[in-house]
Amino acid sequence: NTASLKYENSQLKITSETNGRYLHLAAVNKLEFLLSKKMAALRSEYQATYKQTQCYALFAGSLNSQDLVFNTDFSLTDQRNRAAHKSSLNVNQYGLASSATTNVQFSPLTMQSEMNAKLDTSGGSVSLSSSGRYGKNNAKFNVGGRVSLTEITLGSEYQSTILGMDNK
Repeated sequence: NTASLKYENSQLKITSETNGRYLHLAAVNKLEFLLSKKMAALRSEYQATYKQTQCYALFAGSLNSQDLVFNTDFSLTDQRNRAAHKSSLNVNQYGLASSATTNVQFSPLTMQSEMNAKLDTSGGSVSLSSSGRYGKNNAKFNVGGRVSLTEITLGSEYQSTILGMDNK
């Protein structure tokens, strides 16, 4: 484990890196924290490997006078399969925005999902799209909506083929 604490140019920086290994398991954790009069930031990154399986995670965020930003990234991978998720959140003087994406490939299963949301002084909106496949079976689902001072809108769509039957 190595760590450092530095203060220069009116900025505090704390860093840490930890490495470990035991039999078939290896892991690394990196952490960084910055603080100044105008901003703060945090970044934490994890990597682990167990035999042929790899895991990765990143958490990062920052805050200043203009906005708050937070991002995540996660993945799990082996020789044949993969799962991943990414998300973000941004809050500023104009409003709030968020998004997330998830992908899974676990043979023969495949799934994807995406979400976006926004909220500001004129209203808000949200959309969600998901799809999946298992062999010859598949499904898709979309939903979205908007709201403002003068209207509310909501829509959805579903489509699938399951056991040879089409559905809408």
